[in-house]
Amino acid sequence: MTEGTDQQTSYEETISFKSDPKSIDLCTKGLVEKFNSPVQGIDAAIEVVNNRSISIQDKLIGENEKFEKVAEEYKMQEMIQKTRQYHQKLTNLQKEMLTLGDKSNQMKSRALKLQEAKQKEALKRELKRQDDFDREEALVAKPVSK
Repeated sequence: MTEGTDQQTSYEETISFKSDPKSIDLCTKGLVEKFNSPVQGIDAAIEVVNNRSISIQDKLIGENEKFEKVAEEYKMQEMIQKTRQYHQKLTNLQKEMLTLGDKSNQMKSRALKLQEAKQKEALKRELKRQDDFDREEALVAKPVSK
């Protein structure tokens, strides 16, 4: 056992620190001071961020209240609904105008074809009348002149 006691004495001599309250107090204060500065800086930064977020939140609430007030005053939802209805009516009118334009063009085309057909028919009648007249004249006896 003397050997174990010798090793323990030599170990204590090597480490040799005092565990008196003054030393412990100084170590504790040093450790606290080392981490106190960054923590205080973080606290200040967190306070700044918190103040800014509160300010932004207040501004956002104010803007929302303004928007709601304007929406109520000018009846925005009703106006938006009317705008949608009028837009739909306009779209329907445009479609109808396109349809009517197409129908109009078709009717003009038919009228032109009909007019051409009637002119051809009238020309055929006139030619037939002329042919009948010429044939009748050819059949009529002509006095012979001597």
